[in-house]
Amino acid sequence: MDQEVQSLCWDLVERCFSFHKQRRQTGSFRSFGLLVYALIAKPDGTNLFAGTGEEGIFRSTDNGTTWNSANSGIPQYTSVHSFAANGINLFAGTWLKGVFLSTNNGESWSPSGLSDKIVFALFATPDGMNLFAGTWEEGIFSFY
Repeated sequence: MDQEVQSLCWDLVERCFSFHKQRRQTGSFRSFGLLVYALIAKPDGTNLFAGTGEEGIFRSTDNGTTWNSANSGIPQYTSVHSFAANGINLFAGTWLKGVFLSTNNGESWSPSGLSDKIVFALFATPDGMNLFAGTWEEGIFSFY
């Protein structure tokens, strides 16, 4: 693994633990803790997103120091298992609710397809022409 990529990965892990610690300190943790399934950093480097189990999406606009819910348009109790980004498009893969799209850094989300699928993995091609979704027991879908 490239040294720069490895460093970026560890940085995201550290930010995840910061998120976990902050949620514990605010008392808003469930007794079993908050499950974080996915993390992504937007190319600008300051917007981070965490996909959680049943609590949707959280966003940090200050490099992981603070985290706030970013669920406008996401149904309540949605588990978010994956993210992909391409340009201004940010995609979130969910459990049984398909893929959601935000074009405004997570301010709002709209359904983008596969509404009845469990989406565990997302990949946006660098040219922005395709989005691939890996699903539970239903294979890989290409769309967009």
